[in-house]
Amino acid sequence: MIKKYFSLLLAGFIQPNSYKKWVILPKKHVVRFFITSMLLIGLAQGTLFSIIEIPKIADSYLNLQEQIINQYPEDLVLSWKEEKLSLLPTEKYQEVNLNLKDVDGINIENNGFILYKNNETSEDEIKNTLKDRDNFAFITNQKIFLLNEEEELFSQSIKEIFDTAEFEVKKEDLPILQEQISSQIDIWVPRIQVAIPFIAALMSVLLGFSVSFLFATFMWLLLKISPLTIKKWRQAWQLTLAVLVTVSLIELIIQIIYPQNLTPIRELAFWLISGYVLLSWKFPQFKVKKI
Repeated sequence: MIKKYFSLLLAGFIQPNSYKKWVILPKKHVVRFFITSMLLIGLAQGTLFSIIEIPKIADSYLNLQEQIINQYPEDLVLSWKEEKLSLLPTEKYQEVNLNLKDVDGINIENNGFILYKNNETSEDEIKNTLKDRDNFAFITNQKIFLLNEEEELFSQSIKEIFDTAEFEVKKEDLPILQEQISSQIDIWVPRIQVAIPFIAALMSVLLGFSVSFLFATFMWLLLKISPLTIKKWRQAWQLTLAVLVTVSLIELIIQIIYPQNLTPIRELAFWLISGYVLLSWKFPQFKVKKI
């Protein structure tokens, strides 16, 4: 059974005619093959992410913590009282500008500044500052302001973010906080690493089905006005499911060989493979020349 399944996967790479059976088979067989394949591929992708990326994210966060402690001024007190965020002493920290580009582990090309102002500032001034000074965020003692893609001002109450009792943080408090956070990371990272492959497997199936309906519809519309053989939407959909398995397997192989590659290939690979398969059915002599 396993040998037969993997032979079907391999046939998708080397035998265009192998896709013909997916068009004529009962729908339940095609769907079962698709779900099984996408679960396995999603599980493999999630496992790779868990093993490679999750430890990197955890280490980056711990390094960021260390940098914050090292750079935290001796006299600075971060205060959250009466639903207001303050940097004390206010006469010294009336305005603070943090450049995220100077923080190791944060890769950012632009909009790298976070500006805090303790005094009253109009929304027009905040908007102009975010536009002109290449800021990522503008923080007052009660709100955080951002610009959306349409350069409209968006704000959120700090109270909604903190949602905690009043507190003050001094430099001597940071090692204790760091130890608490590090212990939580040690607890949660293994749990997240176990959970992600299963979440990725489920998402792989759900996303695959969503994409298949869209791709199948486009394929069906194109085939209706072409001299090629498929005319029913169901046939186009079943072919789409089979091709998406091959495409997802290609994505997995690329992820293993080139883990840093982020170039999306799904759409291009799907239409190239589908086009080649359909043309080879219509014109048996049609072949990709070997280089």
